Amino acid sequence: LEEDSTFWQDLYVAILFHDAGKFVLNFQRENRKKANKGKPDWDLYIRHEFISCVLLLDRYTELCDERPYAYLAVAAHHKPLGQNLWATSELKQVEYKDKDLRIIEGWLASRLKAMGVTWSFEGRAARRLTKAKTGGTLKNLRDYALKQTVFNTVSSDMLDYFSQDPVRRRLRYARFMGLLHAADWGGSGHNLPAAPLVFDEQYLLAYMRRKIGASFERWRVFQADSKIKGNVLAIAPTGSGKTEASLLWATQRTPGTRIIYCLPTKVTSNAIYRRIVDMVAPDKENSEHVAVVHSGAKNYRQLVEEDFDEMGYLSDKSFGRDVTVCTIDQLLTVGFNLGHWQMRTLYLTKASVIIDEIHLYQPFTLGLIVQTMRYLQEYCGVRFYVMTATLPSQLRSLLEQNLLDVEIIADHEKPRQTAKLLAVHRNLAGRPTIIRTDQN
Repeated sequence: LEEDSTFWQDLYVAILFHDAGKFVLNFQRENRKKANKGKPDWDLYIRHEFISCVLLLDRYTELCDERPYAYLAVAAHHKPLGQNLWATSELKQVEYKDKDLRIIEGWLASRLKAMGVTWSFEGRAARRLTKAKTGGTLKNLRDYALKQTVFNTVSSDMLDYFSQDPVRRRLRYARFMGLLHAADWGGSGHNLPAAPLVFDEQYLLAYMRRKIGASFERWRVFQADSKIKGNVLAIAPTGSGKTEASLLWATQRTPGTRIIYCLPTKVTSNAIYRRIVDMVAPDKENSEHVAVVHSGAKNYRQLVEEDFDEMGYLSDKSFGRDVTVCTIDQLLTVGFNLGHWQMRTLYLTKASVIIDEIHLYQPFTLGLIVQTMRYLQEYCGVRFYVMTATLPSQLRSLLEQNLLDVEIIADHEKPRQTAKLLAVHRNLAGRPTIIRTDQN
């Protein structure tokens, strides 16, 4: 990510503080509660994010108006930020053990020291926390916190900050929150990030030789022409090898970036998922590098995979794997603030996105796809391989206008079909076009 040093410094602080509030007994006792079907008693419960932010405000209040990402991320790393997040009884008292507070204070101070920051918990937040425990109520803390910009989600300061450059600051927040979630989930599961998948042409060649036979020697011309780094609009009939062509294109990605394969239906998504798993892990029923994501994907994978990781599926839904096969709606959610859209935005940075059967979508959905492509190209450096078996002229024109420096690649086996395709594309207004006939 091309972010400045303050981004990484603030992220480090957010990671340190985001769970610091768990030391309060209001959270610990109710979080472990067995009665009442494990649900908290809301008369006692206090969300740990609230206490974490109170601790954070003691050290970083002055940064709130300048760059509020750490505050926002800590406050909203479990629930969307809003007044309802703190809608609990104001009369309850904060409960904690003094030794637990000293332990968390010492731990935070030692980690902040790595940044060259000397800090002791002696500020106003400490006094407010002590008062809320010994004689006051939660209202004391809430009144203190709500005066800070981060908690007052309708404050003019916060709105002004994000209105100055809304798209880029929203993107920065998404990446910030996405990295916090990645660190949080990895730490909670004691999982180090897996080495990135080296998805190259050799995987595809080995797969083709297993399926077709050792006689397979080379790619068809249409497929070989797809080995480029830019955007591609591919037109080829069903059964011509578009899937392999798109994956061959995906091998040209920036190392370590994601491959997202989008399809119209759950059935086709499942089929492509199985095919890609067979490419990268032919001796296994699944792969740690490949996921399928759609409304029924969890149930599907539970049926076909004996060692399905239910906790890991949370990361799968966020485009956390090297290759994600999904229905198109999963891609579109990055623009609607739905689900873990922040992590999806993070993992879409410089990703290679394949969109199959583009001609099947209704105008409304197609409009969302086009706008999403424009946004991801401009702000996230995403490249696209859009493919179809048929391409109406109006759709072709729309895609040409919205895919930057797109190369159109068409392929038909029969000369008559190729001639017809040439006629359709003879007025491409200077767009680079490759038309190949390959009957071998």
